Amino acid sequence: MPVDHRLSHRNQPLPHWLGCKIVIALLAFYALTQFLTSDGLYDYIESTKKDTNRLGALAATKSLIDSAARPNTRSLQSSIETGASDNGSKQIQLSHWTKMNRYPDEYAAVKQYVEDNLSDKPNKRILSFGAATGLEAISLATLSFTGAKHSNTIIYGVDLDQRSLDKGVQNVASHVPHIQDNKIVFFNGKDTHIEKYGKYDAIFANSVFCLHGSDTFGPQEVTNAFSFEDFENSLRYLDASLNEGGLLAIVNMSYEFSESTLAKQYRPVAKCAGNFVTRYNKEADEWVSFNKRRSRLDCVWVKESV
Repeated sequence: MPVDHRLSHRNQPLPHWLGCKIVIALLAFYALTQFLTSDGLYDYIESTKKDTNRLGALAATKSLIDSAARPNTRSLQSSIETGASDNGSKQIQLSHWTKMNRYPDEYAAVKQYVEDNLSDKPNKRILSFGAATGLEAISLATLSFTGAKHSNTIIYGVDLDQRSLDKGVQNVASHVPHIQDNKIVFFNGKDTHIEKYGKYDAIFANSVFCLHGSDTFGPQEVTNAFSFEDFENSLRYLDASLNEGGLLAIVNMSYEFSESTLAKQYRPVAKCAGNFVTRYNKEADEWVSFNKRRSRLDCVWVKESV
């Protein structure tokens, strides 16, 4: 009886090498679908935004500028429409990238000052201005202002991007060990003025008032996108919600705090590394670059008068 070679061929098992390749391909496809349908893709895109995108919307994450409270100053909302909302808040920083304990020198300095000078003050309030996905707020709550002595200290995180804030809530919920309930409070600056939860005993505004990547752009491009006047309006917005005796903490900014009109009301109390954004010095009329690890610049100021 003749043999049907087609049937015998179909009944032969797949070669071992081919089976392995199929399994690897299926696993790779599954991993890719998980990545594309999770926050992984979002985080990747946010961490790799091009400098042109940063320049286009100006510069970067986390900030709110109040114009209504300052009728005699030009509103940043009127100068840059992107990200503006009805209450005068405006997004200065586009990137939402952050990480745990990003500015350890600064966090340690603020903690030490608070414990040395504000230990008797109950119910202390600290603001992470431009909270992004909440990792700074979590760092402050779990590494700096933790334990019995800080049980009544609340960390507030404000941002204009709701998706980032939602991610922040998830990060708090999934943190191990468990973070004390109501230790961290997030809110959207488009809907809520920061003064609702203030006044604050410390405000962090890191990598907010700057054009990240400004060393790749000309001075005119930077100042057109974020002028010194815009910078001053931003500082006034924070100052209005900071207690006398409270701390303003800033690493990375496009201008010198010491050259602002508010500087005379503040005294520097700490220097920090971590500054990498090119900064304009008005007095010298030049842009100055810094070494991220070696350059230790003023980063924490105490508010001495109103």
